[in-house]
Amino acid sequence: MHFSQAVAIVQHQVGTIRGVQVLYSDTTSLETDLILNLSQDGIQLFFDPLCQRLKVIEVYNMKAVKLKYW
Repeated sequence: MHFSQAVAIVQHQVGTIRGVQVLYSDTTSLETDLILNLSQDGIQLFFDPLCQRLKVIEVYNMKAVKLKYW
């Protein structure tokens, strides 16, 4: 998934997903990952700085994660 796709999904779910932060470095933007932090869900999505593709999904707060099974 590309960074732009993830942002579009978050924008589409604006009522459901709250507390979103985009973390990046002004000085080393091509060396450090883009991070989409979903603070209320306890999840961080790490994107490669050059190709902007998702490379890591980090769950840092399991109590905040709500799982659904279809």
